[in-house]
Amino acid sequence: MKVFDKLNLLPLDALRMFLRYVAENEKLLFAEVSVMMSEGDEDADILAAVRKRLKYPAKRIRVNVEGLQC
Repeated sequence: MKVFDKLNLLPLDALRMFLRYVAENEKLLFAEVSVMMSEGDEDADILAAVRKRLKYPAKRIRVNVEGLQC
């Protein structure tokens, strides 16, 4: 846990800070990102795609489940 040592922070303190932020702001510090990759993709390829999508995010589309046709 070199990062916590570098920040002079205990993991428990980091968790407390995170939970306090969520309670005070009623939102998370981060957003979930979904990525579709094929079975043959290497880890480096997946990481490169994720980093690119985080740097240049696409416009979000809202979908209503009732509007989907099966």
